[in-house]
Amino acid sequence: MISKTYTNNVRIEKSVSWQALLSKALLFICLSVYLGYLCWTSQRTLIFVEVGLLFMAIAYFKPYRKRVIPTYTEICLELFAVIMTFAVFFELYNLAIDQPSVKLLLSVNQIGQFHEWVMGWPIWLTIVCYYIVADFIAYWGHRLLHSRWFWHSHAFHHAAKHLNLLSGMRTSFLHVVIAYLPYTIVWVFFPMPQAGSIGVSIIIFEMVNQHYTHSNIRFPFQKQLEWVFVTPRFHFVHHSAVRKYSDSNYGFIFSIWDRIFGTYTDPENVDPNEPLGLNYENSTWRLMIGLPPKKSVAKS
Repeated sequence: MISKTYTNNVRIEKSVSWQALLSKALLFICLSVYLGYLCWTSQRTLIFVEVGLLFMAIAYFKPYRKRVIPTYTEICLELFAVIMTFAVFFELYNLAIDQPSVKLLLSVNQIGQFHEWVMGWPIWLTIVCYYIVADFIAYWGHRLLHSRWFWHSHAFHHAAKHLNLLSGMRTSFLHVVIAYLPYTIVWVFFPMPQAGSIGVSIIIFEMVNQHYTHSNIRFPFQKQLEWVFVTPRFHFVHHSAVRKYSDSNYGFIFSIWDRIFGTYTDPENVDPNEPLGLNYENSTWRLMIGLPPKKSVAKS
């Protein structure tokens, strides 16, 4: 079949193989349904969807940036990325990294004793210490992902030109390891409840924060909040296509690390509609598996 498009009044003919397109579409649908079934049974996934829809509704009425309707292709890509992250990367991380790391660290006598001691603390104190220490280490892990050695494993997360409820889950496996290992290590020292109402509350908080930082919402008192906490506009600066902005505002929960270590960019000085994404071209599949462009392009 021949499709026709016009550029500068010149007709361009492109050959389109509908059989090839259909086979790819069917493969994508089958894989998505299968992976979706695997991750839909997860409590974390259900909370992720519910909280995400809530934030999407708020963003519709209180947008920070100009609202953009994602294309069908963008939606499919985001959904596929989320399913891969939940059903493959998180499960693989849990089996290959999380559980073995916890067992190894707890086998060290002094660490095991500290773990048991902290379990006797008031739960509120454990939670506060956990998130402060974990966010501090995650800040440095995030900076590591922006280094020349690990950037391409993180680039897919930054490739989104518009942020939405799914954007926070655009990852590669190495990205997941570097981003979540701090939380695994800190959990050994400050054990958080994994079940019950408190455990569910912790999952909800983590999902809320993930959506919160990637949501297009204009919050009241943003400037005041940013003295201590990350806000959506704070994180939008980090997703800018301009390197001096994307190499700043690394914090996930607390903005104080960026202020202390000199990586803070004041959102007041950045256009709310600053272009997002990458400043170079790379194929979607190479981005998803953490590979650089075929012709090596330095992050600039």
